[in-house]
Order: sequence, then structure tokens, then C-alpha cells
Amino acid sequence: MKVMTGVEETVRHFFASGVRRELSGGEVLLLPDMAGPVPISYLIKGRVLQYSIDDEGNRSIVNIFKPGAFFPLPVAINNAPVTYFFEADTDVEVRQVNAAEVRAFLRREPEVMFDVLSRMYRGIDGVLGRMTQLLSGDAKSRILYELTILSQRFGVPVKDGIEVAVTAGKLAEMTGLTRETVSRTLKSLQGAGAVHLRRGVVTVVQTSF
Repeated sequence: MKVMTGVEETVRHFFASGVRRELSGGEVLLLPDMAGPVPISYLIKGRVLQYSIDDEGNRSIVNIFKPGAFFPLPVAINNAPVTYFFEADTDVEVRQVNAAEVRAFLRREPEVMFDVLSRMYRGIDGVLGRMTQLLSGDAKSRILYELTILSQRFGVPVKDGIEVAVTAGKLAEMTGLTRETVSRTLKSLQGAGAVHLRRGVVTVVQTSF
């Protein structure tokens, strides 16, 4: 069981009085340009996807939140509008607090604000890495890059590597590749011994990092 840091305890305690919501996988938590005040959600259980949809209806996943995260930060910090969809990837539990209260909380808790900035810059590094892969990487390198990030954030160590719960469809939405290309590339990687596949799960063999 993970031991919480002081900052994590402070954040959890602050959101403990918020409105509790539970969602099933596939339910949308926030929509772009929502009317009215937008609450800030603190994720207690599950995973939440942040994504956009283009004019042709294609989804592009830009982030995945895990327990301990709170979002959307542009609303909390800058009172900006929501510009992405936020959807439960699994069964989810959140606590929601008014954005103005979260803004005041961050102003009086510099250690929490520093932690938020640290997370944001790690996120920016991830986005830059993804952009590099999109501009110059082939399908194999793009998929391995996403699997590496997912392994670091959500992976479960197993005997022969790190197990990640992700589908070919989700990887397609992360990499900008078609689902067919992702499926074909994953099978090629499996043939090369870099990954093991089973329904909804990819095990990344440790030597492939």
C-alpha cells in the first residue's frame, strides 16, 4: 500500500468535504464549454481520460489521470473554460469542489502549488516527447513510447515485465495511428518478444525499455 506524502495528505484532506460522485467506465465527467461553474474533481479511484474530438469524430487522448490527481487545472488556476472531454476510463470515484475554493487553497498552500507545477512540467515533457514521435517516429516507436509512459504511470510488475491495461483502440487514440496499424504492430512486437498480449492487457517485457 502506497504511503501518502504530506502534500498528498493535504490535498486529500481539502477535497474530503467535496461532493462525492461515482461514474462507470465510459461516462463523461466534463464537456468542453460547459455552462455554469465548473467544479474541480479530485480522483479517488479509477482512471479518467482527457481527450479531444476532431471534426470527423476521431478521438485523441492527451492525458490519463490516476488517483491523487485533480483537474482541470486551467479552470482551477486561470478560471479558463473547459476545452477537453473528461471521461471515466474505469469505474471512478471523485470529490468535487468549487474552482474558486481550489484557487484559494492553492494560494495558501505553496507546497501543493509547487507539486502542481512539478506535475505540469512532467506532463509537458511527455507532450513534447509525443510530438517528437508524431513528427519523426514510425508506428513501432510511437507505440513503444506510449507503452513506456503507461508502464511508468500505471504498470503492474509481473514475472516477465510490466503489465498495462490498455486496448489497441486506446493506443490508436494516443498515437494518432489507425486501430488496424496498432493491432498489426503489436502482433509484430509480440513476435519479436518485446510484448505479450492478451485481451485488454499488454505486458511490456523488461528488456524492451
